[in-house]
Amino acid sequence: MQDVIPAWRDRGFDVIFVTLSSPDAIRRFREARDVDHMATYQDPGGAMHEAYSVRAVPTTFILDTEGVIREITLGWSSGSLDQLQSWVDRLAPES
Repeated sequence: MQDVIPAWRDRGFDVIFVTLSSPDAIRRFREARDVDHMATYQDPGGAMHEAYSVRAVPTTFILDTEGVIREITLGWSSGSLDQLQSWVDRLAPES
């Protein structure tokens, strides 16, 4: 995923990880996957998870520029990145 995020940012999208994990676990995850450039929000009390009714991890939300949720997907599989790319392509076509 770290390979596509710069291109998505150029098109007005970004990726933010929201996690219940400890700061140490977040650091290990980011180092192991070379994703230090991705924003991470720690949600230790679970307020964001509760507000968005997260029932599975990971849950992916695609928001438009107005903050409206356009797509939601649960879990991650081999086709997940392709699905995300198709949503980005649909919501922000390349010029």
